[in-house]
Amino acid sequence: MSNYRKCEFCNESIYDFAYHQRTCRVKNKRASKDTDIPMQTKVYFRNKRGEDSAAVNTALYTLCYIKPLFQNIIKGYSGCREHQEGYVCLSCAMKRIFEEFSIKSNASGDQGVAYEVDVSDFYNEISNITDSVIGEKTPPFEVMFVITETLNILHHIYVQTDADENNPATTILCKETCPGHQVCDFRLKEIMKCQCLKTFSYTWNYSEFSYPTYILNIIEQLPAESSKLFFGVPKYRLMDHSASSSILPLLKKMPSFMRYQWESIDANECEDENCEIKISKRKAELISNPPQCFLSSIIWEKEKELDSVESLQVLSSIANNLALSEIFETPSRDNYQLSYLIFYREKSCILVIKRENDQWEFIEGNRKNIIVKWEKVIEEVLIKNLRLAGLAYVASEVGGGLELSQLKWLNLEKLAVEDKVYKEQHKGDVDLTEVKTNAKIINKPQQEVINYENLDKDEYVDLSEEIQKITNQDLEIVKPKETKNPFTNSVKTDYQDIIEKYGIAFEEEKKQNNLGMKNLTIGEMKKEDQFLELRRPKLEKETPKEKKWYLDDLREEEKKNSWKCPCGADNEESWEVCVKCNKIKEGSGGWACKFCTAINYNKYSNRCNVCFENQLAEQPLVNDYWNCTLCGTVNVSSYNLCSNCQELKTTDKWKCDTCSKVNYSWDKECISCSINQRMRLSNKAPLRREIIDFNCMSCKSKIKSDNYKYCWPCKRATDNCEHSEYPGNYICRDCQKQIWRCTKCRTENLPKKIECEKCMKSKQEERKEDIDVSSCSGCYKKPLYIKYCHKCLKMDISCTCPRTISKRYLCSSCRLKAEPEPVPVSRYKRFQ
Repeated sequence: MSNYRKCEFCNESIYDFAYHQRTCRVKNKRASKDTDIPMQTKVYFRNKRGEDSAAVNTALYTLCYIKPLFQNIIKGYSGCREHQEGYVCLSCAMKRIFEEFSIKSNASGDQGVAYEVDVSDFYNEISNITDSVIGEKTPPFEVMFVITETLNILHHIYVQTDADENNPATTILCKETCPGHQVCDFRLKEIMKCQCLKTFSYTWNYSEFSYPTYILNIIEQLPAESSKLFFGVPKYRLMDHSASSSILPLLKKMPSFMRYQWESIDANECEDENCEIKISKRKAELISNPPQCFLSSIIWEKEKELDSVESLQVLSSIANNLALSEIFETPSRDNYQLSYLIFYREKSCILVIKRENDQWEFIEGNRKNIIVKWEKVIEEVLIKNLRLAGLAYVASEVGGGLELSQLKWLNLEKLAVEDKVYKEQHKGDVDLTEVKTNAKIINKPQQEVINYENLDKDEYVDLSEEIQKITNQDLEIVKPKETKNPFTNSVKTDYQDIIEKYGIAFEEEKKQNNLGMKNLTIGEMKKEDQFLELRRPKLEKETPKEKKWYLDDLREEEKKNSWKCPCGADNEESWEVCVKCNKIKEGSGGWACKFCTAINYNKYSNRCNVCFENQLAEQPLVNDYWNCTLCGTVNVSSYNLCSNCQELKTTDKWKCDTCSKVNYSWDKECISCSINQRMRLSNKAPLRREIIDFNCMSCKSKIKSDNYKYCWPCKRATDNCEHSEYPGNYICRDCQKQIWRCTKCRTENLPKKIECEKCMKSKQEERKEDIDVSSCSGCYKKPLYIKYCHKCLKMDISCTCPRTISKRYLCSSCRLKAEPEPVPVSRYKRFQ
């Protein structure tokens, strides 16, 4: 025991103490706590007269943490109006909440102490003003609506006497001196230009405090199906597949989508009543002073279930820094920094606030706050399956906070894909709570016999009612087996032990004979083969012992129809490709690609028709092709237009040649000078090989491919060019040095090809023959050619030295028979 040392942190005896000091979990956990930012005093809101609403409380949190608004309400705000009939003052209640929040949040106390702020008056008054639209029963997804309506109510003047009873909040008149308009107000001028060249405009009113963003446009722009490639890819190979990522093209693109969603939708109206077209283009111009806080409400057009990859797409599109000129037509160049994010789920809302040193704090009601880095924020959102509700940008010149490397984004995308696949595989699993509430104890010795004689032939037996006849005793839960989710590390339960002990089988929903039903089986435990079918029609006079015959026949029929691969794997009849080795079924024509498993029926073709990979290649050439985002067609990397739909190749950004403005890939025209992107690309690179001219990379002379010849590997012109290897040849000088010539059929091949294009001879065999070649006995040099002997038809090696020039087409054995080699004379015999 002299070699063992005891760790002072975890109290374990360690042999390799130096390594344990670096990897001790207890030590690292304490060190991470010491480096965290100190927690602020916890303050939460409570409605003592009724139930709390997560949307209302989170809206109050957001308004309290927006510093410019907070300071204007606390300092010198006299927004109390005259009390009229049926109206109570909300401004005084807001001021009391802000003052109490300020005092308790700055109070010094023990760490972990939480202070309560009573917001009962606010609930009562805002419920009266909005006619109970906002109150205790406000759903969590309406949190941004609560924020905008609260700002809309914080006015100075009065309620209009002829107010609308259904919506009194919008009838309040105000000036620009109230806190809401000073901090969050922005007025827009909507400029419309019809195709009849008629221009008109509309001006927004004072009631707009947040800009709507339709988030589904981002998800639909780049489908998440391309991310499936990352499932099973090792981390050190992620960058090789970056071209297939559905996350990297969306990084910080939300401001561009905000502008694009506005200008892409045409308005069906015109100022001229006699106009027959009535299709107008729209632009938004900011006519008010830039707000101190820019709010964006995220609008989901439909309640769509988001998977982990789609949630990651939304988070990756968020921009840390924002300029209003990226969204509106405005001369202002003020910079805004992301400071607040609002998320919601089924019954709660979460506010995420930016703190010092690029740390982010989670605030969720009276729960304990968490402070983490931005990467951990993304993981928490994906683990808890949160949905984005709104963003808040505050005017600031300081940036940073969301900077993650491409490798980290690809790592998160890989984990999101694995989490998505994991959830799909366990979609039909039964929760532990369902087992507790629905399952009953069944004594194994006693069999519950069900009478099937009175059932018709076409009826389906439902055993859910029979379970109620059994004794109502609590189920003793057996400790289940646990498996961990690769992304969330959450525990999944395997209920096989429970099923085996109590004879209960919960079967997942499947479709058998167009029936999707659930079945709860009691009595004798089902065997593995009995899960092939959920329900079946019961035959007349059938006993429980006769229930297995159809299952045995079904299993035997499946075995007869299955086919066995030479690798030993059994495959179903409908599968044409082996699931283990990706070889095609015997008797089917063609071959299966080992990269995309597509079947190529032309057995003489050496390249896959789907992924364009070589049949004998060991690794795919990722960078040689690109997928069209519109139709999904695979195109050659030298093409800028899709060969199927003529869509432009998607890139991150493109620079206009006229005004040098940097535009994004979805901008078809330059946003500054309106130059079409298709016109720009036509002069820069080949769009289609058949119609576009090529320039010689050496002499820069333009030569048409229809009239002159060009180098087939690099598209460099060779005719009438002094830099070509041979005038009139199809291969230029640079490519001539890189290509390799097949020794069997004398065909020239590109450097990337691993076998001859004509005779399929491997390039590795060529290299092996070069190594095995012996030097010539006459010139002691490596031979240049490999020829066939015209006598014995054997392939032999000969050089071009004078000694063997007359017999260069003879192999070494035939040459010795025709003319014996003279015996060399020793140099010592000359002097004898």
